[in-house]
Amino acid sequence: MALRVYGGLVAVALLGSSGAGSAQDVSSANQLIHRLYADDGQVGQHHPYPLWWRFLSARTKAQFVRLRALDAKSGDASIDYDWLCQCQDAEALHVTSVKLSNTSPDHASAIAQFQNGPDRQTLRLLLVRENGWKIDDMVNERGRRFTDDLRAGLRGYGRQ
Repeated sequence: MALRVYGGLVAVALLGSSGAGSAQDVSSANQLIHRLYADDGQVGQHHPYPLWWRFLSARTKAQFVRLRALDAKSGDASIDYDWLCQCQDAEALHVTSVKLSNTSPDHASAIAQFQNGPDRQTLRLLLVRENGWKIDDMVNERGRRFTDDLRAGLRGYGRQ
């Protein structure tokens, strides 16, 4: 899968000044976002599902791993698309911008805008610092949260 980012690198703009974290906080959060979208283009034979799941917060990763295990036993897929690109196929994915905001020493928010073929999408990533920056949640442009989908999937198996 090819992943192209306009301008060579993802454009990053800092928003809000009162809660801004240090330049190092912003830089390391920015590095995570770059890595997330670079890894998303490498799913394939050796990586059966997106690599970004490795960068989930402990809370979110526990739900994700539990749901994946239940899905594997049932042969079903509770979440059947890639949340990071809001798609099933990222071959035509073009990230147009990523803006970090509300950075503090332990929390940040990133707004990613991208196009996948004719579809334009916006995704908000909520980050927390846990031995580096991790994704605590993602919110799509309709307001749906990744963690809501995880909990709904677990409820479908009678677990939460």
